[in-house]
Amino acid sequence: MAQHLKSSSSKSAFVNILKHNFGIGSQSHAARPLRPNLPNGPPRQNPISRLCNTMAEKLSSIGLHEDAKNQVLDFPGGKVAFTHEIQFISESNKERVPCYRVLDDNGQQIPNSDFVPVSEEVAVKIYSDMVTLQIMDNIFYEAQRQGRLSFYATTIGEEAINIASAAALTPQDVIFPQYREPGVLLWRGF
Repeated sequence: MAQHLKSSSSKSAFVNILKHNFGIGSQSHAARPLRPNLPNGPPRQNPISRLCNTMAEKLSSIGLHEDAKNQVLDFPGGKVAFTHEIQFISESNKERVPCYRVLDDNGQQIPNSDFVPVSEEVAVKIYSDMVTLQIMDNIFYEAQRQGRLSFYATTIGEEAINIASAAALTPQDVIFPQYREPGVLLWRGF
């Protein structure tokens, strides 16, 4: 029962955030729909309202402490299971390679996983470097588009892997960064 209440509260909190940020449910929003209703069909649902309903359904269907073995990623080519155990897999293995993770969908540590905690100081530096990397990307990409640089490949969406891969190494480890890996150098202080 407590799990259901917690799930319901997180679901309603998410919906309330969307309603507040996008004005769903207000009189001004209802007076100006994003798309007009079709004359000969059912009234169209507002896209934001549809998103709220879809997310609410997904949140209510997710248990807070589901077993990771029962969860899968559903890709067009098939389903991929999650695992919290690191293991070597033979290349001749006919099974799909599972997706390794140590945190569940709610950011909680999966029991018996190989979770390596980091200090608050390291976590703040990782986050700070990720934000700095995004800013660097914007500056260098705009300079490249203006012709002030001949070539620059952004790391949009790859900030975490750039910084985390460097953070996992010791300062004595040799690195050979290339384009799309400026976060590694950023972590090292360059």
